[in-house]
Amino acid sequence: MSVILPDEIVSEILSPALKVSDELFSDTSDVSPFADYSPSTSAYLLVCKDWLRVATPLLYNVVVLRSKAQANALEKVLRSSPAFGRFIKKLRVEGGYGMAMHTILQSAPNITDLFISLTIWSSDGTQGLCKGLSLINPDRVITVDPQQRSKTLKNKHLSALLKVLFSCIRAWDNLKVFGFPYCYRTEQSSDLAHALSESHTIHTIVLPNDFYDSRPEFYEPFLTMVSLRAFQFRKPLTRYVREYVILPAINSQPRLKEMMRYTVVDTQSETENTSLVPDIAPSLNPCFIAMEFASDETREFVWKHVLSFAMYVEELRSPSFPRKPSKSYPSRLPILWLGQRLEDHPDLGSFIKCMFIEAYGGLQETAILPILSRATNLQKISGIGTIPPIITANVFNVLARTSGSSLHEFSNYFRGHSTVSILPSLHTLRLSGYFRNHDLPAVNKLLNAHKDNIIHLSIDYIPMEALKIYDICKNLVDCEFNMAYDIANLTCEMPHQSLVTIFTANLNGDPETIDLAMFPALRKIQIRSRDWPTTEREISKSDLVRMAEALMKKNITLLDSTGKSWIPRMKSIRTKR
Repeated sequence: MSVILPDEIVSEILSPALKVSDELFSDTSDVSPFADYSPSTSAYLLVCKDWLRVATPLLYNVVVLRSKAQANALEKVLRSSPAFGRFIKKLRVEGGYGMAMHTILQSAPNITDLFISLTIWSSDGTQGLCKGLSLINPDRVITVDPQQRSKTLKNKHLSALLKVLFSCIRAWDNLKVFGFPYCYRTEQSSDLAHALSESHTIHTIVLPNDFYDSRPEFYEPFLTMVSLRAFQFRKPLTRYVREYVILPAINSQPRLKEMMRYTVVDTQSETENTSLVPDIAPSLNPCFIAMEFASDETREFVWKHVLSFAMYVEELRSPSFPRKPSKSYPSRLPILWLGQRLEDHPDLGSFIKCMFIEAYGGLQETAILPILSRATNLQKISGIGTIPPIITANVFNVLARTSGSSLHEFSNYFRGHSTVSILPSLHTLRLSGYFRNHDLPAVNKLLNAHKDNIIHLSIDYIPMEALKIYDICKNLVDCEFNMAYDIANLTCEMPHQSLVTIFTANLNGDPETIDLAMFPALRKIQIRSRDWPTTEREISKSDLVRMAEALMKKNITLLDSTGKSWIPRMKSIRTKR
């Protein structure tokens, strides 16, 4: 028997997924927090009629508009269902969006919080905003202008919007809090400051954190406001900024000093709290000897576990663990004095599973060969540093002879060898170096020697058009190129059934040239050096977006450097009335 939950309970269940926090709504970062390319929460409304009924007020409570298409879609909804507009309490508008904004504002009389962008380009229509702003009477208005740091925009659409905004600021009798966007004194910022000074209701002005760089004269128009009670910085200040920047600037202005509101963070304590190693109090008994009266078997058992935490390498299997030693995760090798230790106890070499080798003016064979000759169970060897050490033919042959049956990952600078020793368990090959055409025979020989086992391949730079990787390594699952990759090189003579993912620094070429019949398993391409654009203007000009949408038609997902896939934006279907 099905159970029908009361609307109140369904609302509580859906609220965490549908509600937008005020922190996000009022975020004035240069990059909008809503430019995250996550699936729309409106999908929850499609689950069933009960969810649609309960979730609609939650969805429309906070409305965020980031494109003309979204504004046009909302306008269409509000024309057919005007009641939905009464649910809108907070409205965030990140552009102009034409006449659709008039219908939206006209249909939303209960707006209490308005977020509006003043980065208006000549292609942005502000007619709807200009016509509709006077129809609302918000309690709080937040303005943002990320473009101010590069250049001042001037066009008729922006001028018209500012003129209407200044007029509304004087007329809105509910307006109590205003988010001021500027930290530099310009004609536009001064005009906005004077408009605010004529308001009789604003009691709090929220300032950007770098506002303190301005001269005290910038504050003067605000000081004439009878209703003003507080200046508030958007984010906490450091103690240094408070003591040496803020206070010297406002000490000569008693009223300004009285109204300043801010919180202070102690950056020194924050740094101390980020330490990975906790402070350990000294023993109360200075003569204490751990396990003094325990048996040898117990001591060996306990110390083996203690030392395993200092030298444990199992965590390297976690994707989140650093791929090389760092300040936070240093090398374990100094604990063992490895080379000398292995000479005295050769049998310990069988316990070595991973080796990271850093180049200091070149790899010394005399230092590494004694270690490799005893590392009979080595699973991974990796070069680190800007210029990884060169694995010479001699080192490579010793490596193959002693750990060829266990080594599954080789990641190092590879120099062409006349002969290539076989590593039968090798499945991950990462070749560092700048390869030229004369290096191809040696690379081909290495690939052919392990062609049936290699499933992960990474190459720094190589003439791709001359190297038939996909014809050689038929079991590749993923391939990484630390260079720009041309889609034209995605070819092979026979269908490649295994390749799923390609990683590359950048992607060139026409996606239409991909013959999916030759790569039926290919599903993802990730570009490591680029991120998705974050504004409607950037999106309209982005070659990356065009490539993503072309690949999407072929069922291939394009990912940016963060691993996020492109989600196509709503297309505008607005028609002239």
